Amino acid sequence: MSQDEFRFCSVRTILSVIALLCQIAMTILSFCWLKESGANIFKGGVVLFFGGAAVTMALLINLSINWCGLLKKWEQVEGYFGHQKNLKLKFTLISILCIIFSMVEHLSYLLTGIITTKKESSQEVFEIYVLRMFPQVFNIITYNVWIALLVLVINSVSTLTLCFSDQLIIMGSIALGNYFQSFNDRMKMCKGKKLTSDQWKTLRVDYTRLCNLTRSLNDCLCHLLCVSLLLHLYIICVEMHQGVLEINENNSLGHYVHAILSFLVSSLRGCLLCLCSVNVYENSKLPKRSLYDIPQQSYCNEVEFFMLQIQKDHVGLTGSHMFLMTRRFLLTRNLSYYNTKTWRIKYTGNVGFISKHVLPKGHLWAALA
Repeated sequence: MSQDEFRFCSVRTILSVIALLCQIAMTILSFCWLKESGANIFKGGVVLFFGGAAVTMALLINLSINWCGLLKKWEQVEGYFGHQKNLKLKFTLISILCIIFSMVEHLSYLLTGIITTKKESSQEVFEIYVLRMFPQVFNIITYNVWIALLVLVINSVSTLTLCFSDQLIIMGSIALGNYFQSFNDRMKMCKGKKLTSDQWKTLRVDYTRLCNLTRSLNDCLCHLLCVSLLLHLYIICVEMHQGVLEINENNSLGHYVHAILSFLVSSLRGCLLCLCSVNVYENSKLPKRSLYDIPQQSYCNEVEFFMLQIQKDHVGLTGSHMFLMTRRFLLTRNLSYYNTKTWRIKYTGNVGFISKHVLPKGHLWAALA
Protein backbone atom coordinates (compact mmCIF):
# COMPACT_ATOMS: atom_id res chain seq x y z
CA MET A 1 0.00 0.00 0.00
CA SER A 2 2.79 2.41 0.89
CA GLN A 3 4.51 1.57 -2.42
CA ASP A 4 1.90 3.60 -4.33
CA GLU A 5 3.22 6.98 -5.40
CA PHE A 6 1.38 10.21 -5.99
CA ARG A 7 1.04 10.98 -9.70
CA PHE A 8 0.24 14.49 -10.92
CA CYS A 9 -0.96 13.18 -14.27
CA SER A 10 -3.49 10.69 -12.89
CA VAL A 11 -7.20 11.04 -13.61
CA ARG A 12 -8.06 11.54 -9.92
CA THR A 13 -5.52 14.34 -9.55
CA ILE A 14 -6.75 16.15 -12.68
CA LEU A 15 -10.39 15.88 -11.57
CA SER A 16 -9.47 17.14 -8.10
CA VAL A 17 -7.66 20.16 -9.55
CA ILE A 18 -10.64 20.91 -11.83
CA ALA A 19 -12.99 20.70 -8.84
CA LEU A 20 -10.68 23.02 -6.88
CA LEU A 21 -10.65 25.60 -9.68
CA CYS A 22 -14.46 25.46 -9.95
CA GLN A 23 -14.84 25.93 -6.20
CA ILE A 24 -12.45 28.90 -6.26
CA ALA A 25 -14.48 30.42 -9.11
CA MET A 26 -17.73 29.93 -7.14
CA THR A 27 -16.11 31.53 -4.08
CA ILE A 28 -15.04 34.61 -6.07
CA LEU A 29 -18.48 34.93 -7.71
CA SER A 30 -20.19 34.54 -4.33
CA PHE A 31 -17.98 37.21 -2.80
CA CYS A 32 -18.69 39.66 -5.64
CA TRP A 33 -22.43 38.98 -5.35
CA LEU A 34 -22.24 39.47 -1.58
CA LYS A 35 -20.50 42.80 -2.05
CA GLU A 36 -23.14 44.04 -4.51
CA SER A 37 -26.27 42.77 -2.77
CA GLY A 38 -25.22 43.71 0.75
CA ALA A 39 -23.33 41.55 3.22
CA ASN A 40 -24.82 39.88 6.27
CA ILE A 41 -24.02 36.81 8.32
CA PHE A 42 -26.61 34.66 6.54
CA LYS A 43 -25.58 35.50 2.97
CA GLY A 44 -21.97 35.05 4.01
CA GLY A 45 -22.66 31.34 4.38
CA VAL A 46 -22.44 30.95 0.59
CA VAL A 47 -18.92 32.37 0.54
CA LEU A 48 -17.95 30.31 3.58
CA PHE A 49 -19.37 27.10 2.06
CA PHE A 50 -17.58 27.30 -1.29
CA GLY A 51 -14.49 28.90 0.23
CA GLY A 52 -14.30 26.19 2.88
CA ALA A 53 -14.77 23.49 0.24
CA ALA A 54 -11.99 25.02 -1.89
CA VAL A 55 -9.58 25.19 1.06
CA THR A 56 -10.51 21.63 2.04
CA MET A 57 -9.94 20.36 -1.50
CA ALA A 58 -6.52 22.06 -1.63
CA LEU A 59 -5.60 20.51 1.73
CA LEU A 60 -6.76 17.07 0.54
CA ILE A 61 -4.60 17.36 -2.58
CA ASN A 62 -1.64 18.32 -0.38
CA LEU A 63 -2.47 15.37 1.91
CA SER A 64 -2.43 12.98 -1.05
CA ILE A 65 1.10 14.15 -1.87
CA ASN A 66 2.27 13.31 1.67
CA TRP A 67 0.04 10.24 2.03
CA CYS A 68 2.70 7.67 1.09
CA GLY A 69 5.10 8.95 3.75
CA LEU A 70 2.36 8.82 6.37
CA LEU A 71 1.44 5.25 5.39
CA LYS A 72 5.05 4.12 5.75
CA LYS A 73 5.16 5.46 9.32
CA TRP A 74 1.78 3.91 10.06
CA GLU A 75 2.89 0.50 8.77
CA GLN A 76 6.03 0.66 10.91
CA VAL A 77 3.93 1.21 14.04
CA GLU A 78 1.50 -1.47 12.86
CA GLY A 79 4.42 -3.90 12.70
CA TYR A 80 5.04 -3.38 16.43
CA PHE A 81 1.43 -3.29 17.63
CA GLY A 82 -0.28 -5.54 15.07
CA HIS A 83 -3.47 -5.06 13.08
CA GLN A 84 -6.55 -3.73 14.81
CA LYS A 85 -9.56 -6.02 14.86
CA ASN A 86 -12.75 -4.94 13.05
CA LEU A 87 -11.10 -1.67 11.98
CA LYS A 88 -12.15 -2.14 8.35
CA LEU A 89 -15.74 -2.75 9.44
CA LYS A 90 -15.72 0.41 11.58
CA PHE A 91 -14.34 2.48 8.70
CA THR A 92 -16.94 1.10 6.30
CA LEU A 93 -19.77 1.87 8.72
CA ILE A 94 -18.49 5.40 9.35
CA SER A 95 -18.14 6.05 5.61
CA ILE A 96 -21.66 4.85 4.86
CA LEU A 97 -23.23 6.86 7.68
CA CYS A 98 -21.34 10.07 6.82
CA ILE A 99 -22.25 9.87 3.13
CA ILE A 100 -25.89 8.95 3.79
CA PHE A 101 -26.45 11.74 6.32
CA SER A 102 -24.70 14.32 4.15
CA MET A 103 -26.57 13.37 0.97
CA VAL A 104 -29.93 13.25 2.77
CA GLU A 105 -29.32 16.77 4.09
CA HIS A 106 -28.11 17.97 0.66
CA LEU A 107 -31.03 16.40 -1.21
CA SER A 108 -33.48 17.92 1.26
CA TYR A 109 -31.91 21.29 0.48
CA LEU A 110 -32.37 20.77 -3.27
CA LEU A 111 -35.88 19.34 -2.99
CA THR A 112 -37.01 22.10 -0.64
CA GLY A 113 -35.86 24.70 -3.15
CA ILE A 114 -37.63 22.95 -6.04
CA ILE A 115 -40.89 22.42 -4.12
CA THR A 116 -41.07 26.02 -2.92
CA THR A 117 -40.33 27.40 -6.40
CA LYS A 118 -43.39 28.78 -8.17
CA LYS A 119 -43.63 28.85 -11.95
CA GLU A 120 -43.71 32.32 -13.45
CA SER A 121 -44.42 33.36 -17.07
CA SER A 122 -42.85 30.99 -19.56
CA GLN A 123 -39.85 29.98 -17.46
CA GLU A 124 -39.54 26.39 -16.31
CA VAL A 125 -39.51 25.54 -12.61
CA PHE A 126 -35.95 24.20 -12.85
CA GLU A 127 -34.73 27.45 -14.44
CA ILE A 128 -36.41 29.60 -11.79
CA TYR A 129 -35.00 27.38 -9.05
CA VAL A 130 -31.42 27.59 -10.35
CA LEU A 131 -31.64 31.35 -10.88
CA ARG A 132 -32.94 31.80 -7.34
CA MET A 133 -30.47 29.45 -5.65
CA PHE A 134 -27.31 30.60 -7.49
CA PRO A 135 -27.72 34.33 -8.20
CA GLN A 136 -23.97 34.85 -7.88
CA VAL A 137 -23.47 32.90 -11.11
CA PHE A 138 -26.41 33.92 -13.30
CA ASN A 139 -26.22 37.62 -12.50
CA ILE A 140 -23.01 37.54 -14.53
CA ILE A 141 -23.51 34.60 -16.91
CA THR A 142 -26.57 34.10 -19.10
CA TYR A 143 -28.65 31.10 -18.06
CA ASN A 144 -27.87 27.86 -19.81
CA VAL A 145 -29.00 24.34 -18.93
CA TRP A 146 -25.48 22.92 -19.10
CA ILE A 147 -24.08 25.69 -16.93
CA ALA A 148 -26.91 25.11 -14.46
CA LEU A 149 -26.08 21.40 -14.29
CA LEU A 150 -22.39 22.22 -13.84
CA VAL A 151 -23.20 24.53 -10.92
CA LEU A 152 -25.32 21.80 -9.31
CA VAL A 153 -22.47 19.32 -9.74
CA ILE A 154 -20.00 21.75 -8.16
CA ASN A 155 -22.40 22.27 -5.28
CA SER A 156 -22.71 18.50 -4.72
CA VAL A 157 -18.95 17.95 -5.03
CA SER A 158 -18.36 20.67 -2.44
CA THR A 159 -20.74 18.93 -0.04
CA LEU A 160 -18.97 15.59 -0.54
CA THR A 161 -15.57 17.25 -0.11
CA LEU A 162 -16.50 18.54 3.33
CA CYS A 163 -18.05 15.17 4.17
CA PHE A 164 -14.90 13.29 3.16
CA SER A 165 -12.76 15.63 5.26
CA ASP A 166 -14.81 14.87 8.38
CA GLN A 167 -14.78 11.18 7.57
CA LEU A 168 -10.98 11.15 7.20
CA ILE A 169 -10.41 12.94 10.52
CA ILE A 170 -12.84 10.67 12.38
CA MET A 171 -11.31 7.47 11.01
CA GLY A 172 -7.74 8.60 11.73
CA SER A 173 -8.71 9.60 15.28
CA ILE A 174 -10.43 6.27 15.95
CA ALA A 175 -7.49 4.20 14.67
CA LEU A 176 -4.93 6.23 16.63
CA GLY A 177 -7.05 6.23 19.79
CA ASN A 178 -7.36 2.44 19.56
CA TYR A 179 -3.58 2.10 19.43
CA PHE A 180 -3.20 4.12 22.62
CA GLN A 181 -5.97 2.07 24.21
CA SER A 182 -4.26 -1.22 23.30
CA PHE A 183 -1.00 0.13 24.71
CA ASN A 184 -2.79 1.01 27.94
CA ASP A 185 -4.19 -2.54 28.11
CA ARG A 186 -0.62 -3.77 27.75
CA MET A 187 0.42 -1.51 30.63
CA LYS A 188 -2.38 -2.90 32.81
CA MET A 189 -1.02 -6.40 32.29
CA CYS A 190 2.28 -5.22 33.80
CA LYS A 191 0.52 -3.70 36.78
CA GLY A 192 1.89 -5.00 40.08
CA LYS A 193 4.67 -6.95 38.35
CA LYS A 194 8.38 -6.39 38.88
CA LEU A 195 9.88 -5.34 35.55
CA THR A 196 13.51 -4.72 34.68
CA SER A 197 14.87 -1.43 33.41
CA ASP A 198 15.15 -2.83 29.87
CA GLN A 199 11.48 -3.85 29.90
CA TRP A 200 10.42 -0.35 30.99
CA LYS A 201 12.63 1.10 28.26
CA THR A 202 10.89 -1.09 25.68
CA LEU A 203 7.49 0.18 26.84
CA ARG A 204 8.67 3.78 26.76
CA VAL A 205 10.08 3.41 23.24
CA ASP A 206 6.81 1.89 22.02
CA TYR A 207 4.90 4.79 23.55
CA THR A 208 7.28 7.21 21.82
CA ARG A 209 6.51 5.53 18.49
CA LEU A 210 2.80 6.21 19.01
CA CYS A 211 3.53 9.84 19.93
CA ASN A 212 5.61 10.32 16.78
CA LEU A 213 2.84 8.78 14.67
CA THR A 214 0.34 11.14 16.30
CA ARG A 215 2.49 14.15 15.40
CA SER A 216 2.78 12.96 11.80
CA LEU A 217 -0.98 12.45 11.53
CA ASN A 218 -1.62 15.82 13.15
CA ASP A 219 0.66 17.57 10.63
CA CYS A 220 -1.51 16.12 7.85
CA LEU A 221 -4.95 16.72 9.40
CA CYS A 222 -4.62 19.80 11.64
CA HIS A 223 -5.70 22.35 9.00
CA LEU A 224 -8.57 20.14 7.85
CA LEU A 225 -9.76 19.87 11.44
CA CYS A 226 -9.66 23.65 11.94
CA VAL A 227 -11.63 24.37 8.74
CA SER A 228 -14.17 21.67 9.54
CA LEU A 229 -14.79 22.94 13.09
CA LEU A 230 -15.30 26.51 11.85
CA LEU A 231 -17.79 25.41 9.20
CA HIS A 232 -19.77 23.22 11.59
CA LEU A 233 -19.92 25.98 14.20
CA TYR A 234 -21.18 28.49 11.63
CA ILE A 235 -23.80 26.12 10.20
CA ILE A 236 -25.10 25.15 13.64
CA CYS A 237 -25.46 28.79 14.73
CA VAL A 238 -27.16 29.93 11.50
CA GLU A 239 -29.52 26.97 11.28
CA MET A 240 -30.45 27.30 14.93
CA HIS A 241 -31.34 30.95 14.39
CA GLN A 242 -33.07 30.67 11.02
CA GLY A 243 -34.71 27.29 11.21
CA VAL A 244 -35.16 26.26 14.81
CA LEU A 245 -35.63 29.44 16.84
CA GLU A 246 -37.09 31.78 14.22
CA ILE A 247 -40.75 31.35 13.27
CA ASN A 248 -41.88 32.78 9.94
CA GLU A 249 -45.39 32.21 8.67
CA ASN A 250 -44.19 32.47 5.06
CA ASN A 251 -41.87 29.49 5.42
CA SER A 252 -43.19 26.14 4.24
CA LEU A 253 -43.00 22.79 6.00
CA GLY A 254 -40.16 21.76 3.70
CA HIS A 255 -38.11 24.73 4.87
CA TYR A 256 -38.35 23.62 8.49
CA VAL A 257 -37.66 19.98 7.59
CA HIS A 258 -34.46 20.99 5.82
CA ALA A 259 -33.47 23.37 8.63
CA ILE A 260 -33.91 20.65 11.26
CA LEU A 261 -32.09 18.05 9.12
CA SER A 262 -29.21 20.42 8.45
CA PHE A 263 -28.98 21.32 12.13
CA LEU A 264 -29.04 17.67 13.24
CA VAL A 265 -26.52 16.47 10.64
CA SER A 266 -24.09 19.31 11.36
CA SER A 267 -24.48 18.80 15.12
CA LEU A 268 -23.95 15.03 14.91
CA ARG A 269 -20.94 15.31 12.62
CA GLY A 270 -19.47 18.12 14.72
CA CYS A 271 -19.94 16.20 17.98
CA LEU A 272 -18.52 12.99 16.50
CA LEU A 273 -15.57 14.94 15.10
CA CYS A 274 -14.83 16.56 18.47
CA LEU A 275 -15.27 13.41 20.55
CA CYS A 276 -13.06 11.26 18.30
CA SER A 277 -10.29 13.87 18.07
CA VAL A 278 -10.38 14.47 21.85
CA ASN A 279 -10.17 10.72 22.42
CA VAL A 280 -6.62 10.66 21.02
CA TYR A 281 -5.31 13.02 23.71
CA GLU A 282 -7.26 11.38 26.53
CA ASN A 283 -6.07 7.88 25.62
CA SER A 284 -2.47 9.09 25.40
CA LYS A 285 -2.63 9.95 29.12
CA LEU A 286 -4.07 6.61 30.28
CA PRO A 287 -0.70 4.82 30.89
CA LYS A 288 0.00 7.34 33.65
CA ARG A 289 -2.45 5.51 35.93
CA SER A 290 -0.52 2.26 35.63
CA LEU A 291 2.79 3.99 36.32
CA TYR A 292 1.45 5.35 39.60
CA ASP A 293 0.70 1.81 40.85
CA ILE A 294 4.01 0.08 40.16
CA PRO A 295 5.73 -1.63 43.12
CA GLN A 296 8.71 0.05 44.74
CA GLN A 297 11.05 -2.74 43.65
CA SER A 298 10.23 -2.01 39.99
CA TYR A 299 10.85 1.74 40.16
CA CYS A 300 13.89 2.93 38.19
CA ASN A 301 15.12 5.81 36.05
CA GLU A 302 13.23 4.55 33.00
CA VAL A 303 9.95 4.74 34.94
CA GLU A 304 10.77 8.30 35.97
CA PHE A 305 11.57 9.23 32.37
CA PHE A 306 8.33 7.57 31.26
CA MET A 307 6.28 9.56 33.78
CA LEU A 308 7.89 12.84 32.78
CA GLN A 309 7.28 12.11 29.12
CA ILE A 310 3.56 11.46 29.65
CA GLN A 311 3.13 14.49 31.91
CA LYS A 312 5.07 17.01 29.83
CA ASP A 313 4.55 15.73 26.29
CA HIS A 314 1.01 16.65 25.20
CA VAL A 315 0.20 14.72 22.03
CA GLY A 316 -3.08 14.83 20.14
CA LEU A 317 -4.84 16.44 17.21
CA THR A 318 -4.79 20.22 16.94
CA GLY A 319 -6.55 22.88 14.91
CA SER A 320 -3.83 24.31 12.67
CA HIS A 321 -1.38 23.91 15.61
CA MET A 322 -3.27 26.72 17.42
CA PHE A 323 -5.26 24.68 19.94
CA LEU A 324 -5.10 21.12 21.22
CA MET A 325 -8.29 19.08 21.12
CA THR A 326 -8.91 18.22 24.77
CA ARG A 327 -11.96 17.97 27.00
CA ARG A 328 -10.90 21.11 28.83
CA PHE A 329 -10.68 23.03 25.55
CA LEU A 330 -14.18 21.96 24.47
CA LEU A 331 -15.71 22.78 27.87
CA THR A 332 -13.94 26.15 27.97
CA ARG A 333 -15.21 27.10 24.51
CA ASN A 334 -18.76 26.06 25.40
CA LEU A 335 -18.70 28.00 28.66
CA SER A 336 -17.29 31.06 26.89
CA TYR A 337 -20.11 30.91 24.35
CA TYR A 338 -22.68 30.56 27.14
CA ASN A 339 -21.19 33.47 29.11
CA THR A 340 -21.20 35.66 26.00
CA LYS A 341 -24.89 35.00 25.43
CA THR A 342 -25.67 35.65 29.09
CA TRP A 343 -23.77 38.94 29.01
CA ARG A 344 -25.65 40.07 25.91
CA ILE A 345 -29.00 39.35 27.57
CA LYS A 346 -27.99 41.28 30.70
CA TYR A 347 -26.68 44.14 28.60
CA THR A 348 -29.85 44.54 26.56
CA GLY A 349 -32.18 44.11 29.54
CA ASN A 350 -34.77 41.57 30.58
CA VAL A 351 -36.69 39.15 28.37
CA GLY A 352 -39.62 41.53 28.02
CA PHE A 353 -37.38 44.23 26.58
CA ILE A 354 -35.87 41.76 24.15
CA SER A 355 -39.28 40.50 23.05
CA LYS A 356 -40.51 44.06 22.34
CA HIS A 357 -37.45 45.70 20.84
CA VAL A 358 -35.10 42.96 19.59
CA LEU A 359 -37.10 39.94 18.44
CA PRO A 360 -39.27 40.19 15.32
CA LYS A 361 -43.04 40.13 15.59
CA GLY A 362 -44.38 36.57 15.77
CA HIS A 363 -41.15 35.16 17.21
CA LEU A 364 -41.59 32.23 19.58
CA TRP A 365 -39.78 33.93 22.49
CA ALA A 366 -41.72 37.14 21.93
CA ALA A 367 -44.96 35.18 22.26
CA LEU A 368 -43.77 33.55 25.48
CA ALA A 369 -42.55 36.78 27.10
